[in-house]
Amino acid sequence: MALLDKAKTQIKNGDTISAAKTMDTFRSSWLDVEGVVLTQSKKVYDDVENDMVSAKAYLTVKPIQKDKAIKVIDRMHGYLSLIAGDTSYGITDVLTIILREGLEALLVVIALLEFLKKSGQEDKRTWIYGGVGIGFIVSITLAVLVKVLFTSGTFGNNNFLISGWTGVFAAVMLIYVSYWLHSKSSTTARKNQIEDKGNQSLAKGSLFSLGFLAFLAVFREGTETVLFYIGIASSIKLTNLRSYL
Repeated sequence: MALLDKAKTQIKNGDTISAAKTMDTFRSSWLDVEGVVLTQSKKVYDDVENDMVSAKAYLTVKPIQKDKAIKVIDRMHGYLSLIAGDTSYGITDVLTIILREGLEALLVVIALLEFLKKSGQEDKRTWIYGGVGIGFIVSITLAVLVKVLFTSGTFGNNNFLISGWTGVFAAVMLIYVSYWLHSKSSTTARKNQIEDKGNQSLAKGSLFSLGFLAFLAVFREGTETVLFYIGIASSIKLTNLRSYL
């Protein structure tokens, strides 16, 4: 918001070149706070993505359209001021996320262990535990990679590239989920078939599929946890966590 005020002042003083540079600074700095804005308002996030481009365009087009640039900047300042302030998350928010996501993964793991127990194969639980362990490791690795790769230093102003690839990934996941739901639409009819295949797998001593299922359960929830934490990380007050500990 301070950058918007600065750009507006520069425009009023007739220094449109400096104002355009200020909007460039706004665009690069936006990468550091967009996660915080997105967790509070998807509409504000989308509006900023569009308006910061429009404001820069009005300052660089010939002839320069100062009035329109100021109008866009005022609009940005208006809706950003609605969510500005000391936004913070505490230990309750952090624990709630990991509890919710962890519980979903735990239910899958418990179901797999129960399946082994009923099949008289409890001695092969290490396959399940192995899948869980690998899921944890991969989730932590993912968190580190995201922290390293998705920074303004790496991508600079290439925010649209990030958004584009994220959109492609989301589309692929939606197609997969749609297929999965369709394939499971006759759950009752497929139940015996799945159990038969599971028993055949156990009889052969091939438990890779069960271990992989445990891995997927932990990895999926771990990925969601990483995405949630990325959104609130910059607003977590370490003082609150220290006082709790």
